[in-house]
Amino acid sequence: MEGISDQHIERDDRSIIVFDDTCLLCSGLVRWIIHHDRYGQFWFIGQPTALKYKIISHEINSVVLVKENQRWTKGRAVIEILNNLDRPWSFFGWALKLLPVGILDLFYDIVASVRHKLFKNLTNCQLDRTIIRQRLIE
Repeated sequence: MEGISDQHIERDDRSIIVFDDTCLLCSGLVRWIIHHDRYGQFWFIGQPTALKYKIISHEINSVVLVKENQRWTKGRAVIEILNNLDRPWSFFGWALKLLPVGILDLFYDIVASVRHKLFKNLTNCQLDRTIIRQRLIE
């Protein structure tokens, strides 16, 4: 998958979500995932840090889920994340699997292209004050 590196992932068995840590929408969704992740299986890493650790090879306009040496982006990443959350969210992940990947990715791309216009950007110090800090890889 373009933009995603294999080098450092094999050493880590955590489920890692790479996200845009300057985006208010993305950071809000990370807080939402933490709230619905009863077993604490997801850890989070901002794109600049993911680049530093070579989890991704260049900036990518998508969430990236890395789990068990597999990687998902865009709609597939959303489905996999939802499938691993508490009910009823896991049901939504199952339901989204019924849609063609192209449609999911198109919707994802539309939201991704306007997210910075609709939601203000964050600075790292704003991000540090959130619950994300507890499961943030730095």
